[in-house]
Amino acid sequence: MNKITTMCMTFAALPLLTLQGCGGGANNTTQPTPENLSRFSLDPYEAAAADTNKDSIVGTWVGVYDIRQDVVGEGVRNPFRFISRKEFFVIKRSGDETFIGNCDGFNETVQVIEDTFINTTAFRIFQRSEDNELSITSESSAASGDISIATKFTARFLKVKNTTQPLGQLIWNWEDGDSGTEDIYCAGINNLENSENRISLSTNLETGSKNILQLSTISEAAANDVLFLDRLNDKSKYTSTNGEDDYVFNLNDQNNVEGFSFDFSLLEAQNQTVVGQGSVQVTLP
Repeated sequence: MNKITTMCMTFAALPLLTLQGCGGGANNTTQPTPENLSRFSLDPYEAAAADTNKDSIVGTWVGVYDIRQDVVGEGVRNPFRFISRKEFFVIKRSGDETFIGNCDGFNETVQVIEDTFINTTAFRIFQRSEDNELSITSESSAASGDISIATKFTARFLKVKNTTQPLGQLIWNWEDGDSGTEDIYCAGINNLENSENRISLSTNLETGSKNILQLSTISEAAANDVLFLDRLNDKSKYTSTNGEDDYVFNLNDQNNVEGFSFDFSLLEAQNQTVVGQGSVQVTLP
């Protein structure tokens, strides 16, 4: 199967950085290996994928990313990062457009649908197989201050359901009484080295502003421990805490093939506390 390399873009799976270019990679001569990394697999989803409509991309999808990052910069303790990411998302047809759930919160739609590839408005090019399997291979370089990161990843996606219901709900409450309850259309979980985790998700699909939540159990160079954009109430929490205790994040059922749940409390966000919870559930046949 020939591979198609994407144009430059960031993903919620990766640190939020300023992109410098595509196709670059670190010229490290060593071949490091992951430390205590639990890798996701698409094997549990193969049977469900076999029963879906192969002539259409509309439905509920699951993907697995294999990511490596080479990190260079002052104060970087680990020059190599290995990440295994599992992501659920919905592709839905509405009117004349086909919308894709995007964990970065982009309003992503499909521009071109062909038998062999799919091109989207978020500069993603998916290779499409005869069995309606999607895949991406990408290389990019990025920088944040004095830190530069070269990222390589491959990803493979299976449609596991023909339906396009929300994946779950995100519920949150601010100290001043503002609140929100919105449907989730993209949700991912990163397995990091040494049993650490990061989650990312976004709400809404074809209409409305997308609320974005990203939470990590570990502080990483050039990455945000917390990102919460509450566009419903025009509030936010966006910080790299470097391990400071200003948030609580609990992740449950991360090894469940059908989803996961979580709760959180973010302190001093908009000078007040916000607490929330959510769950993702993709029931397989």
